[in-house]
Amino acid sequence: MDKCFDVIRDIVIAIAALLTAYTAYRGLETWKKGLYVTLGREILASLYRIRRIVEGIRLIDSPYMREKFALLPDEMDKLRAMADEAEVLWNVQIKMKVKTLDDLISTLVAALTTPENLLSVDDRVMNVKIKSGPKFGSEINEALNSITEIVRLHFRAK
Repeated sequence: MDKCFDVIRDIVIAIAALLTAYTAYRGLETWKKGLYVTLGREILASLYRIRRIVEGIRLIDSPYMREKFALLPDEMDKLRAMADEAEVLWNVQIKMKVKTLDDLISTLVAALTTPENLLSVDDRVMNVKIKSGPKFGSEINEALNSITEIVRLHFRAK
């Protein structure tokens, strides 16, 4: 009789251990998925803020836009950090795209903060011309869109 109870007890303990392991695994998977979603949302929000700031460059003379424009380097720092995290978590090549965007934004900031480099700021959205390069509107849009597409494709895959 004691042997029967010992066998049943061992079976119950083994089943409990398996259920515990399965529950822990499912919990970690749910947490991991939430982490991916949170990171993706943060990246998309950062890209949106960068896009809005760059679109407002034609209004750089307004105090509100000067204040927003001053936030652009910090926003790029955040995006670079999130890109590092995304590359590790998602196993996607996103850092090079962010580097391209960062180079364009850095050139734009340098041009707008040194007026002698600036040729004109067109009335059209992000159609900035500087002496040292082409119009930045289409290049910046392409860089922003390519990063956005990577993040959205990753969401579709999960």
